[in-house]
Amino acid sequence: MRVAISDLRRARYKDFSLDDLTADGDTVSATANPITSDKPLSPERSAERTEVFNRIQDALKDVLTERQFQALVAHAVNNVPLEIVADQMGTNRNALYKLIHDARRKLRTHFQQQGLSMEYMLNLFGE
Repeated sequence: MRVAISDLRRARYKDFSLDDLTADGDTVSATANPITSDKPLSPERSAERTEVFNRIQDALKDVLTERQFQALVAHAVNNVPLEIVADQMGTNRNALYKLIHDARRKLRTHFQQQGLSMEYMLNLFGE
């Protein structure tokens, strides 16, 4: 049963391409956009979210290497399993894990230098 489930999961990403992630320039699809909310927000809160979201988008494109960007977006944003991303990138799972770890660390350092704490951003979008 486990083998069948694993095969089905892999088949789902059979035609997955990392190049498609950067082709349109959008990191997050419109349906997964964290700026939109079910609850109405005050204009100030909405503007704050938009500004921080744009800064996150810019950081993903400017701070990370193309390889880090592709790996992080594929795994963290699009929920593609590490094995599939590693296979697409021609690497192994451990090297990919390290690549994503380095990308996250680089982003965290960048945001701290910009005066944005992780807690602040999580609270801002966690409503």
